[in-house]
Amino acid sequence: MRISSLERACFLLSFCFFLIFLPMGHLPSDTEYSVATALSICEGRLSVEPSPGLVHLKKGRNGLYFSKYGIAYAVLLTPAAAASKILAPILPVDHKHLLYGLAACTNTFLAALIIMLFAMIFKTMGYSGRVTLLSVAAISVGSILLPYSKINHAEIPTTVFLLMFFLRLLSVEKLTFKDGNIFGIISSVLILFKSGNAVYSFIIIAFGVYLIIRGKFTFTGASALFLWPAAAVLILCGLNLYRFGNIFNTGYGGEQYLFTTPLFTGLWGLLFSPSKALLIFSPLSVLCIVSIYSVSKRFKSIAVAAVLMIGGNLLFYSKWHDWHGGWCWGPRLIVPAIILLHLFLPEFLDRMKQSNVQKSIFVLLLAAAATVNITGALVWYQQIHYFHSDYRSLSGSHLAIAEKLLVNKIQGKPEVYTCSEFSNGCPGSSIWSDLINEGKIDFNSFETFQGFSTMWSGLSRNYHLGFLWIIPLALILFVLAGGTVLWKKLLTKQ
Repeated sequence: MRISSLERACFLLSFCFFLIFLPMGHLPSDTEYSVATALSICEGRLSVEPSPGLVHLKKGRNGLYFSKYGIAYAVLLTPAAAASKILAPILPVDHKHLLYGLAACTNTFLAALIIMLFAMIFKTMGYSGRVTLLSVAAISVGSILLPYSKINHAEIPTTVFLLMFFLRLLSVEKLTFKDGNIFGIISSVLILFKSGNAVYSFIIIAFGVYLIIRGKFTFTGASALFLWPAAAVLILCGLNLYRFGNIFNTGYGGEQYLFTTPLFTGLWGLLFSPSKALLIFSPLSVLCIVSIYSVSKRFKSIAVAAVLMIGGNLLFYSKWHDWHGGWCWGPRLIVPAIILLHLFLPEFLDRMKQSNVQKSIFVLLLAAAATVNITGALVWYQQIHYFHSDYRSLSGSHLAIAEKLLVNKIQGKPEVYTCSEFSNGCPGSSIWSDLINEGKIDFNSFETFQGFSTMWSGLSRNYHLGFLWIIPLALILFVLAGGTVLWKKLLTKQ
């Protein structure tokens, strides 16, 4: 499929925008295990050497240790691991910092790829260039994609493959050999990224089965649809056997069976809780939801597949014992579902041209969404959890905590906070006791919590390179100028 100049511009501008928030080697603790596995793959093995920073490795066969996380995500990070091994000897940078920095860049690239895929989908759906540009700009600035462009988890590459499926879905009339392979490969890769992605894979396969039932298929296309996911399952079984001596041992232990949260408890938490609500961390979702019916009239397959995936993702993780996703920004486990909702955004923007009320609603929700997600991109989420008390507590809202932390950083104050500033006071857990003294919590020993959570802030602070503020400023100006030129160019085409 040919990529248009508009779609290439959307990729470039969004990539430059996400670079503004690039982290300085910050990685979630879960992702550190995938990075360690990626390094091992570069050395021709799967086992990981135990270290003080990798305390949750699982002991397997022959006394070797392995990560429990999806193998596809480790493979995705192997280019960063290989590049770090090559560059570390010739650059005056610690290997770990270089490795983590390159790994963090992976999501920056994938986030820009997501924006380009959205642009391709919207143009294929027949929306104008202006509506497409406005839609992807709103998604870049006002969706949970922004903070997750720098927070490395499997949810972002998962979203890339889901959008590839939707792009292909727009042109599929028959399950040919080509389309059977595309759907089969996508569903198998999703499973290899994360077992919970089986929900998405099932829906992709179900769509293929629907075409088969209607007689719109070839034998080779139907075979490919089923063979690829079957191969993925065999790969997982083989990995389990190789690592732990049992095809059913994934490394998660009993955790993989812990779907113990009452359904409505998890649903309420993911939809309405102050610290994890979809609607709080993605205000634009309101506009997307009200546009579903309108989109379904013209693109029934897109609407049905998206609603099934979003609903399936919500129901699946509402039952999971760790429905909130642990230490993360917002509802991490349903990030793909939240981003998929934005497939319906251009429908609202296309219809709002005739309504000032709708325009006002869009501007207000976009402002709220940008405030929320820029905060998530500037404050490293782990700092918030030191004040965490209850995901359902209004006074302990993660967003409210993050806003207070951000104000302190904007004012350039030291990372020392008075407990009375926060509704919940200082953390009650004994594991934080060494940080608390005389009613204050001191984060000055935490490098990743100092100032804004960006590479430019970190380099400026740690290496006294104050002039580096020019880089994010230049990126902002480039994005604004490029976006303005592109918008005017689209106006002249009408």
